[in-house]
Amino acid sequence: MTPPISDIFSSLLKAHGSRGWWPLRELRRQDPQSGGYHPGDFSLPVSAAQRFEIGVGAILTQNTTWKQVEVCLDGLERAGLLAPEPLLLAPVQVIEKAIRPGGYFRQKARKLCEYSRFFRQWDPEPPPRPELLSVWGIGEETADSILLYAYKQPFFVVDAYTRRLLERLFGEADPRYASLQEKLTKSFLHLEPVRRAQVFNEFHAQVVHQSKTFCRSRPLCRGCPLESVCASAGRLV
Repeated sequence: MTPPISDIFSSLLKAHGSRGWWPLRELRRQDPQSGGYHPGDFSLPVSAAQRFEIGVGAILTQNTTWKQVEVCLDGLERAGLLAPEPLLLAPVQVIEKAIRPGGYFRQKARKLCEYSRFFRQWDPEPPPRPELLSVWGIGEETADSILLYAYKQPFFVVDAYTRRLLERLFGEADPRYASLQEKLTKSFLHLEPVRRAQVFNEFHAQVVHQSKTFCRSRPLCRGCPLESVCASAGRLV
């Protein structure tokens, strides 16, 4: 029988250690070996610049890899555009050139401009989720990434990795975003919102690492910390 969600989190944390998401470029510059990650430090982000960078990264990571996002963030910084005001003043062609490596650069350039206007309106206050979802180009996964990682709000991020892991663990998964989010959230409702946000931060990072290491599209079940409780272990090749 599959254990409670909270036990799955504990097993992943014990196996992988703290992951330290969301990576920040300032930390990467200070310590290149860290990659910008900050395991166990939930005080970050601490500035508008860091919060804006996380929001931009959440948009840029749509339909691409984090490695490409880092290239785009570097490109934006070199062009002096990693802040709302200069980004909104820049010709769109300049923005597109900076983020071209991440793909869908025309759409994402517009999304970044729309988000910059929104950011100036709300930051440093956490924006209401419905308001954030009203911004062109921001869907549930992107909105929850921004709310969780930039503003420390307790919204679990449901991405492709989360869906895959839940489907394999439980043998089936409701495809609806809200249903999956509720399933992951209800085991931690006893926690205070601040602590719940920290757990969701770490849990989602664990899911991403687990899915890249073991629960890949072609899974590596041997040695997986969840092998003994996974409904699909050994049956997926």
